[in-house]
Amino acid sequence: MSRSWTLALAALILGATFTARPASAMGILRVQQRDGSIQVYRNVTIRIVRAKAMVVTSPDHVGALIISNAACSYVGDLLRCLLDDVKLRQHGATKELDVDDGTLYVNETDGELHLPLSSQGVKPHGVVMAYHTEHGTFVSLHGTIDGAAK
Repeated sequence: MSRSWTLALAALILGATFTARPASAMGILRVQQRDGSIQVYRNVTIRIVRAKAMVVTSPDHVGALIISNAACSYVGDLLRCLLDDVKLRQHGATKELDVDDGTLYVNETDGELHLPLSSQGVKPHGVVMAYHTEHGTFVSLHGTIDGAAK
């Protein structure tokens, strides 16, 4: 992933308003409800829209997570963004999610990197996100940016 793409992602997460070409990726989204039920969505599309939001869309295009307004900084070579504004859009209705805490990591290198204080790796050109809501829902995302997935 190029340094300019990373800066565009940081601008996206910080809520910048300039226009950029859409970037996309594919990934796996896992949602675990408080009651223990789990839904796994494979082949979700991860898009950056007008450098203002990251949108994760289900393969059937029925649901989407919209992530914006996060604070970003580097931890070593990983870009780390703390999530603030997450919305769920389903069947035409949009709902603000009450995120207790959440983090998005981006690996812009050609090698695998590990999350801070963890053995979990982030693939080259990869995205890892996790957050939980006040209602006890836990959401995680793993994907690869710009078709770098093999």
